[in-house]
Amino acid sequence: MVLPGEVRAMAVLGHDALKEFLAHPDVAKNARHFTALQAGEIADGWPLKTFATVQGMTTADGADHRRLRSLMSKAFTARRVEELRPYIVELTSRLLDGLEAAAIEDGVVDLRTHFALPLPMGVICELLGVDEVHHDRLHHLSNQIVATDIGPAEAMAANREMVEVLSEVAAARTADPGTISPAR
Repeated sequence: MVLPGEVRAMAVLGHDALKEFLAHPDVAKNARHFTALQAGEIADGWPLKTFATVQGMTTADGADHRRLRSLMSKAFTARRVEELRPYIVELTSRLLDGLEAAAIEDGVVDLRTHFALPLPMGVICELLGVDEVHHDRLHHLSNQIVATDIGPAEAMAANREMVEVLSEVAAARTADPGTISPAR
Protein backbone atom coordinates (compact mmCIF):
# COMPACT_ATOMS: atom_id res chain seq x y z
CA MET A 1 0.00 0.00 0.00
CA VAL A 2 1.03 3.63 -0.36
CA LEU A 3 0.73 6.08 2.53
CA PRO A 4 0.48 9.87 2.24
CA GLY A 5 3.69 11.28 0.79
CA GLU A 6 4.08 8.24 -1.50
CA VAL A 7 5.62 6.20 1.33
CA ARG A 8 5.34 2.48 0.63
CA ALA A 9 4.05 0.32 3.49
CA MET A 10 2.56 -3.05 4.28
CA ALA A 11 -0.73 -3.83 5.96
CA VAL A 12 -1.27 -7.03 7.91
CA LEU A 13 -4.92 -8.02 8.06
CA GLY A 14 -6.46 -10.26 10.69
CA HIS A 15 -5.61 -10.95 14.32
CA ASP A 16 -3.83 -14.26 13.75
CA ALA A 17 -1.76 -12.90 10.86
CA LEU A 18 -0.80 -9.83 12.90
CA LYS A 19 0.16 -11.96 15.90
CA GLU A 20 2.38 -14.14 13.71
CA PHE A 21 3.88 -11.10 11.97
CA LEU A 22 4.73 -9.27 15.21
CA ALA A 23 6.31 -12.41 16.71
CA HIS A 24 8.67 -12.86 13.75
CA PRO A 25 12.30 -12.10 14.71
CA ASP A 26 12.86 -9.98 11.58
CA VAL A 27 10.06 -7.55 12.47
CA ALA A 28 10.95 -4.37 14.32
CA LYS A 29 8.80 -1.39 15.29
CA ASN A 30 11.50 1.09 16.28
CA ALA A 31 12.06 3.86 13.71
CA ARG A 32 15.79 3.14 13.59
CA HIS A 33 14.83 0.06 11.54
CA PHE A 34 12.66 2.13 9.14
CA THR A 35 15.01 1.96 6.14
CA ALA A 36 13.41 4.70 4.03
CA LEU A 37 13.29 7.05 7.01
CA GLN A 38 16.91 6.40 7.98
CA ALA A 39 18.04 6.83 4.37
CA GLY A 40 16.41 10.28 4.23
CA GLU A 41 13.91 9.18 1.58
CA ILE A 42 10.96 10.51 3.60
CA ALA A 43 10.36 14.25 3.77
CA ASP A 44 10.71 16.02 7.11
CA GLY A 45 7.11 17.22 6.86
CA TRP A 46 5.69 13.71 6.33
CA PRO A 47 2.40 13.73 8.27
CA LEU A 48 2.95 10.27 9.81
CA LYS A 49 6.56 10.87 10.87
CA THR A 50 5.77 11.64 14.50
CA PHE A 51 3.49 8.61 14.76
CA ALA A 52 6.28 6.40 13.36
CA THR A 53 9.08 7.89 15.44
CA VAL A 54 7.48 8.67 18.82
CA GLN A 55 9.16 6.69 21.57
CA GLY A 56 6.82 4.46 23.51
CA MET A 57 5.44 0.97 23.91
CA THR A 58 4.02 0.83 20.37
CA THR A 59 7.41 1.58 18.80
CA ALA A 60 9.68 -0.24 21.25
CA ASP A 61 11.30 -3.59 20.52
CA GLY A 62 12.64 -6.46 22.60
CA ALA A 63 13.48 -5.89 26.25
CA ASP A 64 12.40 -2.25 26.13
CA HIS A 65 8.95 -3.24 24.82
CA ARG A 66 8.63 -5.97 27.47
CA ARG A 67 9.60 -3.49 30.22
CA LEU A 68 7.04 -0.91 29.07
CA ARG A 69 4.37 -3.55 28.55
CA SER A 70 4.90 -4.98 32.04
CA LEU A 71 4.23 -1.53 33.51
CA MET A 72 0.82 -1.48 31.81
CA SER A 73 -0.15 -5.14 32.09
CA LYS A 74 -1.45 -4.93 35.66
CA ALA A 75 -4.16 -2.50 34.57
CA PHE A 76 -5.18 -4.64 31.59
CA THR A 77 -5.89 -8.04 33.17
CA ALA A 78 -8.87 -10.01 31.85
CA ARG A 79 -10.52 -9.69 35.27
CA ARG A 80 -10.12 -5.90 35.33
CA VAL A 81 -11.45 -5.54 31.79
CA GLU A 82 -14.44 -7.75 32.69
CA GLU A 83 -15.12 -5.54 35.72
CA LEU A 84 -15.30 -2.62 33.32
CA ARG A 85 -17.86 -4.27 31.03
CA PRO A 86 -20.76 -2.09 32.30
CA TYR A 87 -18.68 1.06 31.79
CA ILE A 88 -17.62 -0.07 28.30
CA VAL A 89 -21.24 -0.84 27.32
CA GLU A 90 -22.39 2.56 28.67
CA LEU A 91 -19.55 4.42 26.93
CA THR A 92 -20.22 2.59 23.66
CA SER A 93 -23.92 3.48 23.85
CA ARG A 94 -23.11 7.13 24.62
CA LEU A 95 -20.67 7.34 21.70
CA LEU A 96 -23.14 5.68 19.32
CA ASP A 97 -25.80 8.18 20.40
CA GLY A 98 -23.26 10.92 19.76
CA LEU A 99 -22.80 9.72 16.17
CA GLU A 100 -26.39 10.61 15.41
CA ALA A 101 -25.96 14.06 16.92
CA ALA A 102 -22.67 14.62 15.05
CA ALA A 103 -24.33 13.75 11.74
CA ILE A 104 -27.40 15.92 12.25
CA GLU A 105 -26.19 18.81 10.06
CA ASP A 106 -25.37 16.97 6.83
CA GLY A 107 -25.78 13.26 7.57
CA VAL A 108 -22.01 12.71 7.60
CA VAL A 109 -19.95 11.75 10.62
CA ASP A 110 -16.25 11.02 11.13
CA LEU A 111 -16.19 7.61 12.85
CA ARG A 112 -12.54 7.99 13.82
CA THR A 113 -13.14 11.26 15.65
CA HIS A 114 -16.47 10.38 17.26
CA PHE A 115 -16.08 6.64 17.97
CA ALA A 116 -12.86 4.83 17.03
CA LEU A 117 -10.56 7.04 19.12
CA PRO A 118 -12.76 8.05 22.07
CA LEU A 119 -13.83 4.46 22.85
CA PRO A 120 -10.36 3.02 23.53
CA MET A 121 -9.20 6.30 25.09
CA GLY A 122 -12.17 6.26 27.47
CA VAL A 123 -11.55 2.63 28.41
CA ILE A 124 -7.82 3.20 28.89
CA CYS A 125 -8.49 6.26 31.06
CA GLU A 126 -10.94 4.25 33.15
CA LEU A 127 -8.52 1.30 33.46
CA LEU A 128 -5.73 3.60 34.60
CA GLY A 129 -7.96 5.52 37.00
CA VAL A 130 -7.75 8.82 35.13
CA ASP A 131 -10.63 10.98 36.31
CA GLU A 132 -13.23 11.90 33.71
CA VAL A 133 -12.31 15.60 33.94
CA HIS A 134 -9.18 14.70 31.93
CA HIS A 135 -10.80 12.45 29.29
CA ASP A 136 -11.69 15.16 26.76
CA ARG A 137 -8.22 16.73 26.95
CA LEU A 138 -6.45 13.37 26.60
CA HIS A 139 -8.79 12.42 23.76
CA HIS A 140 -7.94 15.66 21.95
CA LEU A 141 -4.20 15.12 22.50
CA SER A 142 -4.35 11.50 21.31
CA ASN A 143 -6.10 12.73 18.15
CA GLN A 144 -3.34 15.29 17.62
CA ILE A 145 -0.59 12.70 18.11
CA VAL A 146 -1.95 10.47 15.32
CA ALA A 147 -3.30 13.25 13.09
CA THR A 148 -2.14 13.27 9.48
CA ASP A 149 -3.15 16.86 8.79
CA ILE A 150 -0.72 18.62 11.15
CA GLY A 151 3.05 18.89 11.11
CA PRO A 152 5.54 16.98 13.25
CA ALA A 153 6.10 19.97 15.56
CA GLU A 154 2.40 20.12 16.48
CA ALA A 155 2.21 16.36 16.98
CA MET A 156 5.30 16.39 19.20
CA ALA A 157 3.85 19.29 21.22
CA ALA A 158 0.67 17.25 21.75
CA ASN A 159 2.77 14.25 22.81
CA ARG A 160 4.67 16.39 25.34
CA GLU A 161 1.44 17.84 26.69
CA MET A 162 -0.05 14.36 27.07
CA VAL A 163 2.98 13.32 29.11
CA GLU A 164 2.53 16.47 31.24
CA VAL A 165 -1.17 15.79 31.86
CA LEU A 166 -0.55 12.14 32.75
CA SER A 167 2.37 13.13 34.98
CA GLU A 168 0.11 15.60 36.83
CA VAL A 169 -2.55 12.91 37.25
CA ALA A 170 0.04 10.43 38.55
CA ALA A 171 1.59 12.98 40.92
CA ALA A 172 -1.81 13.92 42.35
CA ARG A 173 -2.76 10.28 42.84
CA THR A 174 0.61 9.53 44.47
CA ALA A 175 0.33 12.52 46.82
CA ASP A 176 -3.23 11.66 47.83
CA PRO A 177 -4.78 8.56 46.23
CA GLY A 178 -8.27 9.85 47.04
CA THR A 179 -7.73 13.22 45.38
CA ILE A 180 -8.72 14.02 41.83
CA SER A 181 -6.09 16.13 40.12
CA PRO A 182 -7.27 19.48 38.74
CA ALA A 183 -8.55 19.71 35.18
CA ARG A 184 -6.39 21.51 32.65
